[in-house]
Amino acid sequence: RLKSCEPEFLISTPERLLELVSLKAIDISNVSMLVIDGLKDFMDLNIIKELRSIRGTISGDAQVTIFSGQCDQSAATVARNLLHGRITKLTTNDSVTSRSAFVAQHVHFCTKEEKTSKVKEILEHVLENHASKTAKVLLVAANDNEAQKLSSSLKLEILTVNDGSQGSTFTVCSSMGLINVLVKGCESLATSGVEEFEIVLVADLPPSFDDYVEILTRTARHTVAGEVHVIVSKTDAAHAKPLADVLANSGQAVPKLLRQLIDKNHS
Repeated sequence: RLKSCEPEFLISTPERLLELVSLKAIDISNVSMLVIDGLKDFMDLNIIKELRSIRGTISGDAQVTIFSGQCDQSAATVARNLLHGRITKLTTNDSVTSRSAFVAQHVHFCTKEEKTSKVKEILEHVLENHASKTAKVLLVAANDNEAQKLSSSLKLEILTVNDGSQGSTFTVCSSMGLINVLVKGCESLATSGVEEFEIVLVADLPPSFDDYVEILTRTARHTVAGEVHVIVSKTDAAHAKPLADVLANSGQAVPKLLRQLIDKNHS
């Protein structure tokens, strides 16, 4: 009966939905949206296998929306193993931990003079890790002027830059694959669509740490595997403690060098 009336919306528990599918009472293979309400609750109830079966039954490229009151790294790991395609994450919990749960944070250290070389190194690492697809990277500099300088310096250092690259956008290509890089100053991020980037590289920490948190929580809003790389130098000592707190609260490792920078700043 459900199959014949083709409902526009269907709300069900995972077990009941799979039962209806097995009885051929309903066909969900072509649904356009799957909403998972309370991923952590499903984890606590140990019914992730059922969610995986439901997702596997949907043959099309359905929009997946994860709605949750609380997300953490364990939920992010489950989501990465469970879901694929375009994903929207909604949470009633406004904490930084929840909003950044699906983003892996990587802290890199160098001097100001070594920054361009460090950015090059990170981009090459990204290229290696994302060889199977063309990755999009947002590279954040202190301001638009610094963004232009960094972009020009990188084009000189990276010999594999696409010759057609102009302005603040360029493509790094190698035998492993491609990455498209957009370089922006912090003040221009409002129009940069940070949410559309799975990978963000913060070359210069903003003067206000809240601005870094804004970048972190806006990154990769439509995937379950975002990355934020942030470069830290001795001049960023004032941000060391809040950065360490964000890492710790998100269940991610706090690098030894960051702890040392905190200790030095408070000594």
